[in-house]
Parts: sequence; structure tokens; C-alpha cells
Amino acid sequence: MSWKDIGKAVAKTAPLIGSVLGGPAGGAAGTLIAAAFGVKDEPAAVAQAIQKDPEAALKLRELELRHKERWEELRLKGEALALEEKKALLQDKANARSREIELVKAGDRKGAAMTHVVALLVIAGFLGALWALLFTDADPGEAGLLLIGQLSTAFGVAVAYYLGSSLGSKAKDATIAGLGKMRGRVQPG
Repeated sequence: MSWKDIGKAVAKTAPLIGSVLGGPAGGAAGTLIAAAFGVKDEPAAVAQAIQKDPEAALKLRELELRHKERWEELRLKGEALALEEKKALLQDKANARSREIELVKAGDRKGAAMTHVVALLVIAGFLGALWALLFTDADPGEAGLLLIGQLSTAFGVAVAYYLGSSLGSKAKDATIAGLGKMRGRVQPG
């Protein structure tokens, strides 16, 4: 059981609390709810307290209304954290491409070629495994299917690295724009 699981159940009665529990700030929200019910700060203990208390829905709704600003602050901080994580992921992707460009500019053709070699190995491995799965009578077993799944994911990453994605670019632009808007409303800390 996780805070997210509890958030789904709580959202029916107290939607703001439920959304906070289901997001990155779920642990902080769980601590507040645990204190309100007088139980340990653990998802299982809070879930049990909510199930056993016939007035739990009323308590949760009252808690939400009484501290609405605090819940909204936690929700916004959770959204800001999620946006920062997306920004870091996008920055990591940009750094990988920048690294390759810098290696070529510096004349390190071997270092730059390593990305191409790894991509080619992944693509060859995926296509070979797919061929073996489709055109031979061999039973791949569970391990073989897991390997094909992993190679399929790596194949998608390799293709996206070289071809890019207009959808990914749009998502990056929206994330960066959202971060700019959030900076004006949420103070770090």
C-alpha cells in the first residue's frame, strides 16, 4: 500500500487531499493525515484508521476545508517538484547530444563514434532477437521475452535519440513554459 493508493480512496471525499496524496508531496500529506487520526506515519496505518473510523469521511473533509491553503500549497509544491524532475530529464537528454557535438568539435572521433556503435549494437540485437522470435520454432521462454522487451525499449530510445520527436519537443516546450509560470507562484523551500 502506498500514499497514492490512499489518495485514490480519499479523493472521493476530499479531492484536494487525494490529489496531494497521489502526487510527489504524498508523504507530507500522509504525515498530516496520520496526525489527524492519531496513528503512525505509514500508509497501512492511515488506511486502517480510515477504514475503521465511521466518521473518517467527515474528518477528512473537515481537515481539507480547515487547512485548504496548506493543502493547496502542498499540491503546488508537488507539481513544482514534478516539473523540476521533467526539466532534469530533458536537460539530461540535451546534455547527451551536446556531449557528442563537443567531442566532434574537439576532434575526438572515437568518443563520438561510441554512441553510434552502441546504437548499432542495440538495433542489431533487437532485430536479431525479433527475427529469431518470428522465424524460428525455438521457444524463447520468459527470460527470452524479457530480453526482447528490454531490447525493444532500447531500440526505441536509440531511434528517438537520432530522429528526435516533435511530440517530445512539444512536451519539453510545455514543461519549460510551465516552470516559468510556477516560479512566479511557488517559492522553493
